[in-house]
Amino acid sequence: VVIAAGVMGLKIVADARRLGCRVLVVEPLAERQAMARRFGAELALPPDGWAAAARDWAGPDGIDAVILTIGNPDLVMPAVQVLAPGGRLVLFAGFGNRPMATLDLNDIHYREIAIIGSEWIGTPPNQRRHRYDEALEMLLDPNVPFEALVTGSCGFATLEAALVARQGYGGLKIMFEPGEDA
Repeated sequence: VVIAAGVMGLKIVADARRLGCRVLVVEPLAERQAMARRFGAELALPPDGWAAAARDWAGPDGIDAVILTIGNPDLVMPAVQVLAPGGRLVLFAGFGNRPMATLDLNDIHYREIAIIGSEWIGTPPNQRRHRYDEALEMLLDPNVPFEALVTGSCGFATLEAALVARQGYGGLKIMFEPGEDA
Protein backbone atom coordinates (compact mmCIF):
# COMPACT_ATOMS: atom_id res chain seq x y z
CA VAL A 1 0.00 0.00 0.00
CA VAL A 2 1.28 3.46 -0.91
CA ILE A 3 -0.34 6.34 0.92
CA ALA A 4 -0.35 9.55 -1.16
CA ALA A 5 0.19 9.74 -4.91
CA GLY A 6 2.42 12.76 -5.24
CA VAL A 7 5.58 12.53 -7.32
CA MET A 8 7.46 10.34 -4.84
CA GLY A 9 4.43 8.12 -4.23
CA LEU A 10 4.01 7.59 -7.97
CA LYS A 11 7.69 6.76 -8.37
CA ILE A 12 7.37 4.21 -5.57
CA VAL A 13 4.31 2.71 -7.30
CA ALA A 14 6.28 2.37 -10.54
CA ASP A 15 9.28 0.84 -8.79
CA ALA A 16 7.14 -1.62 -6.82
CA ARG A 17 5.39 -2.73 -10.01
CA ARG A 18 8.74 -3.18 -11.76
CA LEU A 19 9.67 -5.51 -8.89
CA GLY A 20 6.46 -7.51 -9.36
CA CYS A 21 4.56 -6.23 -6.33
CA ARG A 22 0.82 -5.65 -6.23
CA VAL A 23 0.10 -2.03 -5.30
CA LEU A 24 -2.89 -0.26 -3.79
CA VAL A 25 -2.78 3.55 -3.49
CA VAL A 26 -4.65 5.73 -1.01
CA GLU A 27 -5.11 9.26 -2.38
CA PRO A 28 -7.87 11.87 -1.92
CA LEU A 29 -7.54 13.57 -5.33
CA ALA A 30 -9.27 11.81 -8.24
CA GLU A 31 -6.71 12.99 -10.81
CA ARG A 32 -3.89 11.53 -8.72
CA GLN A 33 -5.82 8.28 -8.26
CA ALA A 34 -6.01 8.05 -12.06
CA MET A 35 -2.29 8.80 -12.30
CA ALA A 36 -1.54 6.06 -9.75
CA ARG A 37 -3.41 3.53 -11.89
CA ARG A 38 -1.45 4.76 -14.91
CA PHE A 39 1.78 4.13 -12.98
CA GLY A 40 0.70 0.56 -12.20
CA ALA A 41 -1.49 0.58 -9.09
CA GLU A 42 -4.11 -2.16 -9.18
CA LEU A 43 -6.44 -0.04 -7.12
CA ALA A 44 -6.50 3.62 -6.08
CA LEU A 45 -8.87 4.61 -3.30
CA PRO A 46 -9.92 7.78 -1.50
CA PRO A 47 -9.01 7.90 2.21
CA ASP A 48 -12.52 7.19 3.54
CA GLY A 49 -12.75 3.50 4.36
CA TRP A 50 -9.39 2.68 2.81
CA ALA A 51 -8.24 0.32 5.57
CA ALA A 52 -11.17 -2.11 5.22
CA ALA A 53 -10.96 -1.97 1.43
CA ALA A 54 -7.20 -2.62 1.58
CA ARG A 55 -7.71 -5.67 3.81
CA ASP A 56 -10.29 -7.05 1.37
CA TRP A 57 -7.96 -6.37 -1.55
CA ALA A 58 -5.00 -8.08 0.14
CA GLY A 59 -6.87 -11.26 1.00
CA PRO A 60 -5.97 -13.68 3.79
CA ASP A 61 -2.21 -13.08 3.66
CA GLY A 62 -2.68 -9.42 4.56
CA ILE A 63 -0.61 -6.38 3.73
CA ASP A 64 3.16 -6.79 3.95
CA ALA A 65 4.10 -3.14 3.65
CA VAL A 66 2.66 0.34 3.79
CA ILE A 67 4.74 3.23 2.47
CA LEU A 68 3.64 6.59 3.83
CA THR A 69 4.76 9.28 1.37
CA ILE A 70 3.11 12.25 3.05
CA GLY A 71 4.12 13.70 6.40
CA ASN A 72 0.78 13.39 8.19
CA PRO A 73 1.16 11.81 11.65
CA ASP A 74 -2.58 11.02 11.77
CA LEU A 75 -1.97 8.35 9.12
CA VAL A 76 0.69 6.43 11.06
CA MET A 77 -1.58 4.44 13.40
CA PRO A 78 -4.08 3.40 10.69
CA ALA A 79 -1.12 2.32 8.55
CA VAL A 80 0.22 0.15 11.38
CA GLN A 81 -3.21 -1.33 12.06
CA VAL A 82 -3.71 -2.48 8.46
CA LEU A 83 -0.42 -4.41 8.34
CA ALA A 84 -0.22 -8.19 8.55
CA PRO A 85 1.85 -9.63 11.40
CA GLY A 86 5.51 -9.02 10.60
CA GLY A 87 4.59 -6.16 8.27
CA ARG A 88 6.59 -2.99 7.67
CA LEU A 89 5.61 0.65 7.73
CA VAL A 90 8.05 2.83 5.80
CA LEU A 91 7.98 6.54 6.61
CA PHE A 92 9.09 8.05 3.32
CA ALA A 93 8.28 11.63 4.28
CA GLY A 94 9.33 14.17 6.85
CA PHE A 95 6.71 15.38 9.28
CA GLY A 96 7.70 19.05 9.53
CA ASN A 97 6.21 20.79 12.53
CA ARG A 98 3.97 17.78 13.35
CA PRO A 99 6.51 15.10 14.29
CA MET A 100 4.45 13.29 16.96
CA ALA A 101 2.11 10.33 16.34
CA THR A 102 -0.01 8.14 18.61
CA LEU A 103 0.84 4.44 18.44
CA ASP A 104 -0.34 1.28 20.16
CA LEU A 105 3.02 -0.11 21.20
CA ASN A 106 1.51 -3.47 22.20
CA ASP A 107 0.13 -3.83 18.68
CA ILE A 108 3.59 -3.16 17.26
CA HIS A 109 5.24 -5.53 19.75
CA TYR A 110 2.88 -8.50 19.58
CA ARG A 111 2.41 -8.40 15.81
CA GLU A 112 6.14 -7.73 15.24
CA ILE A 113 5.58 -4.65 13.12
CA ALA A 114 8.66 -2.79 11.88
CA ILE A 115 8.56 0.99 11.43
CA ILE A 116 11.34 2.19 9.17
CA GLY A 117 12.40 5.72 8.30
CA SER A 118 13.69 6.16 4.76
CA GLU A 119 15.70 9.07 3.40
CA TRP A 120 16.14 7.47 -0.05
CA ILE A 121 19.92 7.53 -0.42
CA GLY A 122 20.46 7.37 3.33
CA THR A 123 22.10 9.66 5.78
CA PRO A 124 25.85 10.20 6.17
CA PRO A 125 27.97 8.17 6.57
CA ASN A 126 25.72 5.39 5.26
CA GLN A 127 24.65 6.95 1.99
CA ARG A 128 23.80 4.60 -0.85
CA ARG A 129 24.82 6.67 -3.85
CA HIS A 130 24.23 3.73 -6.22
CA ARG A 131 20.55 4.63 -5.85
CA TYR A 132 21.13 7.45 -8.35
CA ASP A 133 22.13 4.87 -10.97
CA GLU A 134 19.05 2.80 -10.13
CA ALA A 135 16.86 5.91 -10.42
CA LEU A 136 18.34 6.77 -13.82
CA GLU A 137 17.71 3.23 -15.04
CA MET A 138 14.11 3.51 -13.89
CA LEU A 139 13.66 6.91 -15.56
CA LEU A 140 14.80 5.38 -18.85
CA ASP A 141 12.16 2.62 -18.67
CA PRO A 142 9.79 3.29 -21.60
CA ASN A 143 6.98 1.46 -19.79
CA VAL A 144 6.74 4.08 -17.02
CA PRO A 145 5.05 7.37 -18.03
CA PHE A 146 7.39 9.71 -16.15
CA GLU A 147 6.64 12.57 -18.56
CA ALA A 148 3.16 12.64 -17.00
CA LEU A 149 4.68 13.90 -13.73
CA VAL A 150 5.20 17.31 -15.33
CA THR A 151 1.67 18.69 -15.22
CA GLY A 152 2.38 22.28 -16.18
CA SER A 153 4.97 24.86 -17.05
CA CYS A 154 5.51 28.52 -16.33
CA GLY A 155 7.81 31.40 -17.10
CA PHE A 156 8.76 34.41 -15.00
CA ALA A 157 5.41 36.17 -15.49
CA THR A 158 3.39 33.17 -14.28
CA LEU A 159 5.80 31.84 -11.65
CA GLU A 160 3.89 33.20 -8.65
CA ALA A 161 0.57 31.73 -9.85
CA ALA A 162 2.25 28.35 -10.45
CA LEU A 163 3.72 28.34 -6.94
CA VAL A 164 0.34 29.22 -5.42
CA ALA A 165 -1.29 26.39 -7.38
CA ARG A 166 1.32 23.92 -6.05
CA GLN A 167 0.62 24.98 -2.46
CA GLY A 168 -2.95 23.80 -2.98
CA TYR A 169 -1.69 20.44 -4.31
CA GLY A 170 -2.72 21.36 -7.85
CA GLY A 171 -0.85 19.28 -10.41
CA LEU A 172 2.38 17.45 -9.67
CA LYS A 173 5.55 19.05 -11.04
CA ILE A 174 5.68 22.45 -12.70
CA MET A 175 8.51 22.97 -15.18
CA PHE A 176 10.07 26.42 -15.05
CA GLU A 177 10.89 27.65 -18.56
CA PRO A 178 12.45 31.15 -18.42
CA GLY A 179 11.72 31.93 -22.08
CA GLU A 180 8.08 30.86 -21.98
CA ASP A 181 6.72 34.35 -21.23
CA ALA A 182 8.74 36.07 -23.95
